[in-house]
Amino acid sequence: MTKPVRFPTVPPVKPHNGVGTTALVLGLVGAAVGLIPLLGVAAIVLGALALVFGLLGWSRSQKQLATNKGMAVTGTVLGAIALTLGLWNLATTTKTPPDLDRQLTHVPSSPSTT
Repeated sequence: MTKPVRFPTVPPVKPHNGVGTTALVLGLVGAAVGLIPLLGVAAIVLGALALVFGLLGWSRSQKQLATNKGMAVTGTVLGAIALTLGLWNLATTTKTPPDLDRQLTHVPSSPSTT
């Protein structure tokens, strides 16, 4: 009686998606920065990068080159949120000073009580 030949089993290599993880981190940071006044430009940059990396990661997961599709999708959504918050932040902070200046120049002087 002969022993059966056993071949060593190699665990399958798990595809990774560092691009999706990058998108998630950039989206989280961008959304947080987008909530802070006067940091709209930073939120726009981070949101745009998160969108690009998220779409790349999503594409990789569709091609079966990556497994964490959820991270890529979440990074894409958070990137869009960060981009929206950044644009809103930038629009409000660039509009406010001229409006405030215009309103302050038309403030009536207080009557003197002498």
